[in-house]
Amino acid sequence: MNADEDARRPAWLLDQLINAARSPSTASFRETRERLLVETAKFVATVSPEHSEQFARSNGRDSLLATMAARLAVTDPARSERLLGGIGPLWDRWTLVAMAELAVAVAPSDPRRAKKLLNEAASRAHQASSAASQALADMATVVAPSDPRRATRLIESAARVGEENRQVGVHYAAMAATALDLRLAERIATSAGPRRHGRLLAEVARAAAATDPDRAVRIARSFKEPAELAPLLADIAAKMASRTGSRADSLISEADQLARRIMDQHDHTVAMTSVIKALATRDPDRAVERAKAIAKEIGSPWPTGVVAGAIGAVQPERAERIAKSIENDLERTAALAAAAEAMAAVDPERAERLCESLPDTYFALQEALAHTAIAMVPADIDRAEELALSVTHPHHRAEALLEVLKVVTA
Repeated sequence: MNADEDARRPAWLLDQLINAARSPSTASFRETRERLLVETAKFVATVSPEHSEQFARSNGRDSLLATMAARLAVTDPARSERLLGGIGPLWDRWTLVAMAELAVAVAPSDPRRAKKLLNEAASRAHQASSAASQALADMATVVAPSDPRRATRLIESAARVGEENRQVGVHYAAMAATALDLRLAERIATSAGPRRHGRLLAEVARAAAATDPDRAVRIARSFKEPAELAPLLADIAAKMASRTGSRADSLISEADQLARRIMDQHDHTVAMTSVIKALATRDPDRAVERAKAIAKEIGSPWPTGVVAGAIGAVQPERAERIAKSIENDLERTAALAAAAEAMAAVDPERAERLCESLPDTYFALQEALAHTAIAMVPADIDRAEELALSVTHPHHRAEALLEVLKVVTA
């Protein structure tokens, strides 16, 4: 790529992203479509700010005006103010989050304005009915790095709103809290209704594993059924493997023993999948042996496919060989796709070749190509870009191009 092509690259990729994000075929995925348009707006403001107003008007969304205003607040304050002037009185969740981003952007130069923006956004969030908890939790995530105390108050508010609304949205408050205060996250999860609190606690435990393994294990042991405890212990072990190897080994062994006692086929599959993946983080050879033993025991190839994906990042050649050894066509294809994604960051050339070998009839082909492209971005941006552009499904194409543009415009 010559200098002129390199200079035009961000704008050309942005055009590809805009076309994918605005495709009519994404309309049925409303939440995804909104997120893609908001993320695209950030790149419009960065790559082509003179087209910000046009992009927002053509899509008819105040959230895009607010998002680009936040992105331009420091570099082009006059344009940022013009964009803000076009925002109507009703703020949806995406607009509220963008206003929090704007507050963070202007805080160093104008803390009083930042405080006013956050207060107004928080007040309006309470009027967002069923989306109130999620809006407040998302705002907390935005402000947490610069103002953790304010973020904590927003999370607590999100939890209260969720409790008042039949627990709708409590999940968002708990998940936002995991990055800020694990004690708060655990408390919110515990206070959730009986239908939600178990699932929420499990998610908090998984989130705590890397930074607070003692808390993670303690929460996990509050679950008594093997079908719940086994995969949770294995997932926690996988996340703590690099820090506390011997303890991780012990948890994996316990999870394996518990999984053997599970009679329900679906629950047994879920638990053993987690065990194989956890084993791969500690001892790939042992993971392969365990997967082969399970496959022989149950007469199914799925454990072999799981281990092919699990070891792809550390033993890419072996992962490919194992995946190709699977006789069932669909299972083999799924294993090759998983292996390609896993090895993309360490062996992008092999990952690309595996993607090229996937049949057009594979039902998850577009998703597999996009995920592999995203995983490949840190290792080989040119190859990742080419793979992303080969994705034809607009939703998945946009997801991959977003990650490519983050590097290209950095």
